[in-house]
Amino acid sequence: MSACGLLALMLAGGCSALGTAPTDLYVGGAGGGNAARLAELAQRTAALEDASRRQDEDLARLQQAVRSALADRGKLSDELASLKREAEKSDTAQARQTLALVRRLDALNARLEELESMVGGLNRAARAAEDEAQAVRALVNRDDAEKLDAEDGASASAIEAAASGEQFGLHLASYRDVTTARKGWQVLVEKYPDQLRDLKPRLEAFDLGTLGGRYLRLVAGPFADVAPARERCAALRAAGAFCQVAAFKGQPLG
Repeated sequence: MSACGLLALMLAGGCSALGTAPTDLYVGGAGGGNAARLAELAQRTAALEDASRRQDEDLARLQQAVRSALADRGKLSDELASLKREAEKSDTAQARQTLALVRRLDALNARLEELESMVGGLNRAARAAEDEAQAVRALVNRDDAEKLDAEDGASASAIEAAASGEQFGLHLASYRDVTTARKGWQVLVEKYPDQLRDLKPRLEAFDLGTLGGRYLRLVAGPFADVAPARERCAALRAAGAFCQVAAFKGQPLG
């Protein structure tokens, strides 16, 4: 194998600066999970979505009740303060009215405390549901990342991103310096506008040492999950571009 061929293999993004076509660095594992596991994940996700909708509705009602109670308490407090200022010259009827207002205010305060406690409970439940949703998403992404194969242009960093909950991107090419990378990105955007116009570019540095020195990997993204990144990568390859699903790392390309 030639030196450039070896470089292309290790770059996983191509050796464009040396005139060699891109070569994949990593081939994902074969399969990850079965139909029953995916069905279970789908059911858990649907249940979480339904619970989230119900919690949003309950929380909205409670928040409205709290706002109303606060407004009522403010009005009653103003009335009570006014009556207390007139307490010395009040008659029996005014005294009864004052006592009634005090009792209403006490009841309103108790109800407000109850509502605030319920809101706190809903917030805790919402956080628990969010944690469960994140766990389901992580399982799905790990399963999808393990299914990436040579045809998908799998990158080792995609597996790492799935395991650590990071975002995903599209590895499009590798360059020697920022100036060349910036020009390369503009060429790619002009050539594949539909596939790249909503993505942001980043440069991830890596060093091959004596085998080739320092390179900058151009990665576009971000994608929260493997599936949409995989779909976009397939569209780019179908249009003639090089593409690997990878972790969305590095510094923004200014």
